[in-house]
Amino acid sequence: MIEEHSHKSTGLRGVEVADTNICLIEGEKGNLFIRGYDINELARNSTYEEVVYLLLYGNLPSFDQLESFKNAIISNQDLPPQLISHLQKTSKNTPSMSVLQSSLALLAGYNNEIGTGKRESDRNIAIRIIARLPIIVTAWERIRSNKEPIAPNKNLKYASNFLYMLHGSIPTDEEARIFDVTLILHAEHSFNASTFTARVIASTGADLYASISGAIGSLSGMYHGGANHLVYESLMEIKKVSSAEEWVKNRFNEGKRIMGMGHAVYKTTDPRAKILKEMAADLVRRKGGLAQWMYETTNKLVEITQKEFKKRKNRGIYPNVDLYGATVYTSLNIPVELFTPIFTTSRVAGWTAHVLEEKYPETPTVKPVIYRPSAEYVGRYCGPLGCEYQPISQRSTQSAAGELVKRLVTDELTKVFDDHLIPVSLSARHIHLSKADFHKLFGEKAVLTPLNSLTQPKQYACKEVVDLIGPKRAIYGVRILGPFRDETQVEISRSDGYVLGINPPTRQSGDLRDTPGVHIIGPKGAITLDKGVIFAARHIHMSPKDAQRLNVSDRQIVAVQFPGTRAGILDEIMVRIHPDYNLELHLDLDEGNALALNTGEMGSLILDLKEGSYSPFR
Repeated sequence: MIEEHSHKSTGLRGVEVADTNICLIEGEKGNLFIRGYDINELARNSTYEEVVYLLLYGNLPSFDQLESFKNAIISNQDLPPQLISHLQKTSKNTPSMSVLQSSLALLAGYNNEIGTGKRESDRNIAIRIIARLPIIVTAWERIRSNKEPIAPNKNLKYASNFLYMLHGSIPTDEEARIFDVTLILHAEHSFNASTFTARVIASTGADLYASISGAIGSLSGMYHGGANHLVYESLMEIKKVSSAEEWVKNRFNEGKRIMGMGHAVYKTTDPRAKILKEMAADLVRRKGGLAQWMYETTNKLVEITQKEFKKRKNRGIYPNVDLYGATVYTSLNIPVELFTPIFTTSRVAGWTAHVLEEKYPETPTVKPVIYRPSAEYVGRYCGPLGCEYQPISQRSTQSAAGELVKRLVTDELTKVFDDHLIPVSLSARHIHLSKADFHKLFGEKAVLTPLNSLTQPKQYACKEVVDLIGPKRAIYGVRILGPFRDETQVEISRSDGYVLGINPPTRQSGDLRDTPGVHIIGPKGAITLDKGVIFAARHIHMSPKDAQRLNVSDRQIVAVQFPGTRAGILDEIMVRIHPDYNLELHLDLDEGNALALNTGEMGSLILDLKEGSYSPFR
């Protein structure tokens, strides 16, 4: 029996990869601190420029330091005319995040401080990037809307300037302040996906432009920065408050996420979501209209989602920073296509701070080291000499089964099995669970979720997967096949046995005599089998009609011959006959690889083998 095993962490969650002085998240308490300062204090009392200074320099600025810093941003705002020309020639169908990512990379060609290896030079580059990103975002939005870009107003603050360049009019102090707070809230959030991307790139010695361009690509993903966009789309789908409950339940039934709800780190409401909700409520009181509808629908969305999640998962789920941002941005007349680019405009402050920390550690004894995690190989294994390489001229571009279908259409053949041809089905590792073991692994209320039907009637692959832990190593994501069996059975290949460190016998399905066990891990529990692991024996399924045509009987031992560059014969194949069976030869993946076979290719049935006339694969 296996006493110990290890798990790979999905998405590196819970894995500490570095020390940082920049950000602290207390997920259980719902707290967020930037350089030691509570996000609530910064949102109430600070400005985005102050928070950027805090991130880049480690301390809040004095009045003179802040004025000097603002001037540095203003002096670096102008874009090269060549970049504006490039934007004007770019297809207007190009996603804004792709334009932002590529434009930033191009700006590297207009900076003579790249590659100096000095912290101060890279900090100057960081300031230049922070200054220019909002110019690119607003210029592209106007260009793709067939409007002329608006140059920055040197007399306006960062947040005001963005809204001015976007709309062409100077915002009210109230609008500017609201937008400024949204920038503060999105400025930094520790080792999220995009920040980690930036640090990984920086660890290779790449410059800030490369690192931040990579981070932008990461943020563009729907499960990261793109979530705020999807919150808006969700509200548009719901259309009215009274439809929220039906919409939420349908999402749960379809196994889809509710965007804006739940977080990888927070186990309670995201502190930034609380602040955004307060701002949204204030905007609703003053503006009404669309903002009021979005706010009320969002509140209903939260109520129903939490109720359904508790009922279905028996745990809580809470709003994250994306949820109320849609209402706030819409109230400021910001188009939905800019939600994620604005996120970028804010988060670039945190990204650049992290890149500087990665390249120039504040602890003198720490030296920058390139990130290089490891992975465990669980793929195809053909033995210590590797798989046989087949020249491209000899590789099949169409399976024999596909060729037969083509012949059926073109030649109107009526009997494709007249030459005793048997279609092949290669069997990957899988597990048949008893109902009792399934509930131990997935919980008492769990049910099998069919993913797709298999060739044989009444059999199906399931959505659920488990992990197998052997004495040597583990194999992850093993598919469950339905329906339930009386006894749990695990079918693996010889390669899998090598990986796990076990050597089960070759058996027909259901014959578990003298078989080894394995440790099985599910999302809700684990079991240890004392027996039940087999190498599946070769066998042919067929109906009584096929058996009569091919002149074979149940449990008869036959052989099948295969053509091609690895021509050979597989013997000791047992015939199994049942009215529900479709004609099919079931082979282990390793045997299929040995003969260069794919599922659907054909072999010829041989009933009478003469000794010495074949080369069996055993």
